[in-house]
Amino acid sequence: MPMPHLPAPGSAGLAEREVSGFAARYARLVRFVVVSLCGGVGVLAVPVGGMAGTALIVAAMITWSGWLLRRRARPTAPVVVADLVLLAGVCLSQPLTVGPEPVSHGNTWVCGVISIALVTYQWCYPPLPGLTIAALLVPIDMVGVALADPHGWTADLGLGAWMLVEAVLSQALYQAIRRRARDWDRKAEEVAEARRQARVSEVRHRAEREHLAVLHDTACATLLMASIPGSDVAEVRAQARRDLDTLTRTEDTTTDTELGTALSAEAEEHAVAVTVTADGQVWLPATVASALRASSGEALRNVARHAGVPEATVRVEQDGCGTVAVEIVDTGRGFDPDSVPAPRNGIRYSIQERMRAVVGRADIRSRPGHTSVRLEWPDG
Repeated sequence: MPMPHLPAPGSAGLAEREVSGFAARYARLVRFVVVSLCGGVGVLAVPVGGMAGTALIVAAMITWSGWLLRRRARPTAPVVVADLVLLAGVCLSQPLTVGPEPVSHGNTWVCGVISIALVTYQWCYPPLPGLTIAALLVPIDMVGVALADPHGWTADLGLGAWMLVEAVLSQALYQAIRRRARDWDRKAEEVAEARRQARVSEVRHRAEREHLAVLHDTACATLLMASIPGSDVAEVRAQARRDLDTLTRTEDTTTDTELGTALSAEAEEHAVAVTVTADGQVWLPATVASALRASSGEALRNVARHAGVPEATVRVEQDGCGTVAVEIVDTGRGFDPDSVPAPRNGIRYSIQERMRAVVGRADIRSRPGHTSVRLEWPDG
């Protein structure tokens, strides 16, 4: 049985490897079935006197083909050589195994065995070795035909040529299937690379958005505070110190964070009085809790700067489906969220984009006397 042609590691994709493996398994199965059927018919076709010898040769070929079928390991060179020697022996045994009466080679069991061997070899080897094996076995088969019928063997030369054509056609078909599998692998690689690039781009954009949000929450806010005439120097210094802590803080993202505790710590960093309430403890992944805390912090900074009231409330809720909501409410002068100037990116980057980055959302509603920033995770 021919040795399966396995591509070098890394040179073939999944589809091509599956095609190669299936072809090798199918080749062994088909050859075993054909050898068994043709051999059985061949034993019955010879005279009684030659039946024992033919049966012995057929039994040897069936046993060998069955062993190859059950053998899962890749055939070694000695196994392949042994297979070719046995096939050559079958070819040369025709004076004993096809009967004394002249008969067309196409009607003998030997022709069926050699033909299927030539065809299935092409499913396991690339063109050069596969067709070389065919070019060797067909002449040996013709020698066996000549030994069996010295006077009429030339009539079967056309059949020998056709057996070579069968091998060529089988190789061409197999290579066409492999090329199609290779095309599928190439397309799969292109899709995988596109997805990888998209993930890299999304991670990069997410990092850029978070960077812009952190800059707005810290350095930009502190510089704005310092630029206002009459600013309290001590308060600016304290805010700068908090900014430095935020920029240098390293968070453990491997454990969950209790959201109420995180929001209470955030509330202490703002100029307005903040009341934080929660319906029990809410544990979230650290990255989600961090996004909710930072978004709430920006909402509280906006209260301190623009609302004109000294206090705000923060409420944490969690429904039965696992959705967590944080609502920041104040009773200040209100504003129109749709009319915020484009350069003012606090709502966009520090709240909305930050929540989208963790698959959450922010809903901002405001009118004189009531402003609500509602943060929900997950979105929907």
